[in-house]
Amino acid sequence: ESVTLLTQHLARVGELVAAGRATSLDRLRVEARLATAQARQVDARSKERLARLQFNHLLGLPPGARVTLTESPELPDQPATATVPSGARALRRAALQNRPDLLAARDRTKVARLQSKVAGASLWPKIALHGGYTLASPNERHFPAKNEFNGTWDVSVSMAWTMWEWGASWYGRKEARHRAEAAASRVELLQHAVLLDLDRRRLELTTTGQEYRAARAAEQTAVRTLELAVTLFRAGRATSTEVLDMEVAQSAARAALAASLVKRRLALARLRHASGYSLVGAAAK
Repeated sequence: ESVTLLTQHLARVGELVAAGRATSLDRLRVEARLATAQARQVDARSKERLARLQFNHLLGLPPGARVTLTESPELPDQPATATVPSGARALRRAALQNRPDLLAARDRTKVARLQSKVAGASLWPKIALHGGYTLASPNERHFPAKNEFNGTWDVSVSMAWTMWEWGASWYGRKEARHRAEAAASRVELLQHAVLLDLDRRRLELTTTGQEYRAARAAEQTAVRTLELAVTLFRAGRATSTEVLDMEVAQSAARAALAASLVKRRLALARLRHASGYSLVGAAAK
């Protein structure tokens, strides 16, 4: 858009130079600014192609594949209400229920507790009940032995209890119990860390939203200012330098708006990850 605007402005300045109302210096200034804008345009297109290649690589697609985004890059004023649970309480509940690192820590705690119970079982005697039935011809348990099929059965009970092992089972049980308690403590610490991360991401989203709204207002003001400068220039009440200055201000404002939009998108993605909601949505799909 800057290239188009500067091209049109160069044509108007050229007409003024031909009419003797502007100098060659004014035209050279516009040409220099136009060349700079064209260089930025080439650089932007190159970065866009590189970003597409990297994006396709992450998705496992061919380099030349075209991916169309179905979601608009623009965000509503309150994006969290549409893409993540609304409200601090709902976000905290979602994070505690869905964060994969927290779920894994809870599973490790359950395993440690079961291992503690298994270690405690070694302190008790082991009793086994055995039973069997034998059908054979001849049956060695059947007297007198005959060349015919006879069946016999047997039942036995056995008990084993380690009485003297220098307390190995006892201390093994204590070790397993302490491991389970340590795992439960790590879960508690991880819960605090998850909630802290969630609060930080919520604050980051709020801050980036404010920055985005300020950048959008600044961009709208820069657009109106440039339009006014062009109108005044056509009426002979503004100089070409002032138009160029307003164009630079508009380009800077739009660059700041794009940067703030990217920051806001990233903040929203981090909030979704912190709440575990992105994984739940992906699983639902």
